[in-house]
Amino acid sequence: MRPTFDGRDAEILAVTVQARERFTGPRVGDFVHMPDGTLRRFTYDWGDGLQTTVGAAHPCNGDASFYLGRSGEASFSGSLDSTIPRDRITLTDERHAGRFWFFHHGFPGAHQGVHCDAPCRVYRVRA
Repeated sequence: MRPTFDGRDAEILAVTVQARERFTGPRVGDFVHMPDGTLRRFTYDWGDGLQTTVGAAHPCNGDASFYLGRSGEASFSGSLDSTIPRDRITLTDERHAGRFWFFHHGFPGAHQGVHCDAPCRVYRVRA
């Protein structure tokens, strides 16, 4: 039986979100408006650019997972799209809740993931 997100997990999430907010610039898990009108999420940071989730029409789009670590950093497992140069990415005033998971009560193990929503910034790609 999978664990249920509870008060202890909520405390972990609160500390994690606080740590996440200390990072500047686009973060893995944040959202981005693409020039084609789609909304995607950042999946990997190469330093000079970021990759995103694949487009909505891609068959692997639903097969994605964002893990949220206690440091506030996120990692992604799933299909990646092309890298967007960092100088083409601009912050908007929008915010969205992004779906993440972490280990129940902070203890790793098989089938110990709990899902949560965490605040994410929203960016736009300049064409």
